[in-house]
Amino acid sequence: MRGKGCDLLLRALSTLGERPWQALIAGDGDQLQPCIALATKLGIADRVEFSGRIPRAELPARWRDARMGVMPSLWPEPLGLAGIEFMLHGLPVVAFDVGGIRDWLDHGESGFLIPHGDVAALSAAIVRLLDDRAMASRMGALAAQRSTQRFNAIASHAQLRTILEEEAGTAA
Repeated sequence: MRGKGCDLLLRALSTLGERPWQALIAGDGDQLQPCIALATKLGIADRVEFSGRIPRAELPARWRDARMGVMPSLWPEPLGLAGIEFMLHGLPVVAFDVGGIRDWLDHGESGFLIPHGDVAALSAAIVRLLDDRAMASRMGALAAQRSTQRFNAIASHAQLRTILEEEAGTAA
């Protein structure tokens, strides 16, 4: 979980003040117990659910009431599938600007790209979406639209074919 930035997310969440929020942190790994301990130390353990792995079939129900998805990855995610899944379900995404995330997350439109490791900026973006439900809704709708256009199987196949044909020198 360290490479996924869970500790930085917890630090950002600890600065949100008295506004209402709950967080679901899915997944496991060798940093799970240290993250649970950190949530307790930061005084936010009662607002954070560490669910472990969630079966794929249960994910849409978990996202239904969410305001946003957060991807505080510290390592250069080649793609960041969880963020795309958030977007496909109509959630704006707040993510560190690492790896391939900027290839699918349009800053200020479908979510926010945050400078690598910047906890204050991560917290500020979360606050913006918590405090402005209309903004979160607009960004989520645009996220769903763009992710559906970019990542449906037919469009992806056509894009891959074009790239391969260009590389092979056989493009029409």
